[in-house]
Amino acid sequence: DPKGSIDRYGRSILAAHKENYGFGKSERLANNIAYVKIDGFYEPTIAASAVASEMSEIADASALILDLRGNGGGSSDTGVLVSSYLFDAAPVHLTDRYTRSTNRTEPVWTRPVASDLRFGSAKPVYVLIDRETFSAAEDLAYALQALKRVTVVGERSKGGANGARGF
Repeated sequence: DPKGSIDRYGRSILAAHKENYGFGKSERLANNIAYVKIDGFYEPTIAASAVASEMSEIADASALILDLRGNGGGSSDTGVLVSSYLFDAAPVHLTDRYTRSTNRTEPVWTRPVASDLRFGSAKPVYVLIDRETFSAAEDLAYALQALKRVTVVGERSKGGANGARGF
């Protein structure tokens, strides 16, 4: 039902706006350290502008604390978008996604973002996680840790950094 799809999409946009597109508190700490809290990942079609705005605000910081504690996930594509701001211009292979139903593996790469909006790869990033960090948030933390781009701090996460579909 096309009208039902439009209604669901409209409700998603309203919910995203109400929840600041998944972004919680952001602030600049002492010594020019940026702190960004991400509570969830909305679809990039809804959240891309908010991601660009939040990440460009911290581009000139000396270090970044990315707080994913309590983040239950959402769209892993938005996690990829966030990670794209933490590298330089050259595309970076983040991970691969395997789809069982098609038996296909798709590589996942960072996306192009404007250079003046990018935090870049030279400055330290710390990712905070806890036992409620789940799904796309775990995927983001793991991919960045495996690439040695971030230092992960906190508790063991919930254990569900895998794509899924509802039934």
